[in-house]
Amino acid sequence: MLMKGGHNGENHNHNDVGSFLLYLNGEPGILDAGNVVYTAKTFSSERYTLWNTRSRNHNVALIAGCEQGAGAEFRAVDVIMDEESASMELKHCYPVECGLKSYVRHAVLHQDGFRLHDRISMVCPAPVEWVFLLREEPSIQPGVCNAGALRLCFSPELQCEAEAYPVTDARMKQKPIP
Repeated sequence: MLMKGGHNGENHNHNDVGSFLLYLNGEPGILDAGNVVYTAKTFSSERYTLWNTRSRNHNVALIAGCEQGAGAEFRAVDVIMDEESASMELKHCYPVECGLKSYVRHAVLHQDGFRLHDRISMVCPAPVEWVFLLREEPSIQPGVCNAGALRLCFSPELQCEAEAYPVTDARMKQKPIP
């Protein structure tokens, strides 16, 4: 498990504080959007219109339809990490208009698997959408999503759907170097 703390004002930034990668048997199960071939847009004021730099396409929640903001002020606080777990407050990653009082993300890697717990408190009730980029095509039933060796379990009351992203970018199509 790898998880990003920090802020959204870093060089070559993606708006993805709190995003994580999860490997199963040495293979990525939950992955990152990665980088595309750089263009002038990559280094312009339109950077966060690119699909791979937006929160919508990272393993973070969308709060009340809001994505994380760009800039160093959009940051994690109270970050605690060790080899098996990570915990951080993410409310400052989102614009104030989202109405977040608190968003604590806690992840633990243990012998039996991985547990992600998001505790979200809002000023007023609003929808929360969790995004997970999966390597394998998922099979979804109430409360369970299977994608290759990965099994995601969640409340059966939650709605779950999948959307395929075809890889069309030349940089993303490259095979990783072993």
